[in-house]
Amino acid sequence: METIVPQRPSAPADVTSMGRSDASGGLDLMLAIHRTHTFPRHFHETYVVQVVESGVDRFYCRGALHEAGAGSVVCLNPGEVHTGGPAHGQVLRYRSFYLQTRYLAEVASDLGGSGQRAPEFHHCVISDPALTGRLAQIHAAIQPPTPRIEAEERLLDGAASLLAAVGYGRRVGALRREDGAVRVACEYLRANVSGQPSLDDLAAQTRLSRFHLLRVFRRATGLPPHQYLLNLRIEQARVLLRRGVPPAQVAASVGFADQSHLNRYFKRHIGITPGRYAQSNIVQDRVPASQ
Repeated sequence: METIVPQRPSAPADVTSMGRSDASGGLDLMLAIHRTHTFPRHFHETYVVQVVESGVDRFYCRGALHEAGAGSVVCLNPGEVHTGGPAHGQVLRYRSFYLQTRYLAEVASDLGGSGQRAPEFHHCVISDPALTGRLAQIHAAIQPPTPRIEAEERLLDGAASLLAAVGYGRRVGALRREDGAVRVACEYLRANVSGQPSLDDLAAQTRLSRFHLLRVFRRATGLPPHQYLLNLRIEQARVLLRRGVPPAQVAASVGFADQSHLNRYFKRHIGITPGRYAQSNIVQDRVPASQ
């Protein structure tokens, strides 16, 4: 996601932060805190999924006024004219996803919907605090330095949860384990540990839909693909550190953005920093020679 630059659309009390994520073909993200700012009638060519965290959003859509309070999700179809702004003198805080039509159609198809036809939201407001909380966490989690594959997984989970909440996927039964496909996916991740593999890459390799792959991969390995990849990177880092490769070079060799990311994840998994791990192996290597 690009660096977010706060913009002030009206009074100093109003702040809108815009950014973009590269997950799943790219999407815009917005975080808004509005006390007085209201949007005139307008529309978007994407789906708008707005997660209301606090306050009340009063908006016009489909010929009527609606209100969405904290714990609600506002769902707007592409091309729907709407307004928006805070109500009842409360500060309105919300997060928005601007989802491409093709992407949501693919997710709906994966869930057992009507082919590649784009889904349609029949209700503007969904009151579901659990879904709201989940989507808010995903909105924050798909920003850098989150790896692309993890951002794609989280976004897919969120989109699937949203569509399931409005009735898509009811025909989907228990998905059977696809052991062969999971082995292919694991081998692909192992072969691309230093790269940036995506869910699309894994789906192409396994010939499964992204949603199906994510489900069976978790069932078979106990981890989503991004965490499996992270573990592969940590294990490869241990090998290189034992060989005396400097931590900064190790980070670049196994696919971490920089040494600070290697340090954070390595300590979380192993319990010590890469530097201390390397030193402990040097000491161990020297013990036999001193005896």
